[in-house]
Amino acid sequence: MSRALERTLRRLATAPPAPDEATDLERCAALRDELLARGDEVGDVFEALGGTTVVRVGAEAAGASVPAVEAVLLYRLVRLLRPRRVVELGSAFGVSGAHLASALAAEGCGELVTIEGSPSRHEIAAETIERAAAGVTTALCGFFEDHLDALGGAGLVFVDGNHQVEPTLGYVDEVVARAARPCALVLDDVDWSPEFARMWRSLRRDGRFTAAGGVAGLGVLLLGETAALRGRATRWASWPRPRSRRTAATA
Repeated sequence: MSRALERTLRRLATAPPAPDEATDLERCAALRDELLARGDEVGDVFEALGGTTVVRVGAEAAGASVPAVEAVLLYRLVRLLRPRRVVELGSAFGVSGAHLASALAAEGCGELVTIEGSPSRHEIAAETIERAAAGVTTALCGFFEDHLDALGGAGLVFVDGNHQVEPTLGYVDEVVARAARPCALVLDDVDWSPEFARMWRSLRRDGRFTAAGGVAGLGVLLLGETAALRGRATRWASWPRPRSRRTAATA
């Protein structure tokens, strides 16, 4: 199942926009561009711990926000799985949250709970996500450990905040204990460091998960019965494959 999952993930990440998602993806891309163009100041990643260093929003968003290919994959995972609850640990500036919330709104189901430790980033993220898809998101400011009850019943969890092995494994354990079944647990930056990469390789072999796969910088772990997921994946089967450079050049 892991090989099949990786094939599905690659297709979801690279397929051209379908007619019913183009507007959402264009809106989210425009919001990203706005953030990248901003020159106002915001607290750095240590603001939640009392840090006073400030950085420019645009420069920080360029590094802290998920790349476009990962954001599209998150959007499509939500459209595929139709979870009743999505939880994001690490809002940053709201780019990934905008995609998650937009997908929930498009499917007409579910809620997003996004958690960010930095107060100034939390404010920007909440505004960004609300502009992308109004009324589907609860944005919380605080430490992840103080809001783990939000994981209850989650059908998709995106972890993109603490890139240390020990706390990340703690979040994984909490997802296993609290999340719904089926559930997709998505870890960002699985190649962040040699230690993080070793953690990811170990999780891929973890018997608690029914399948595991990675694409771009994301690692995806599935919990629970996967037959329904394979069935739902047929909705993407008719997508046109991206044309090769050779085909595009001769068209």
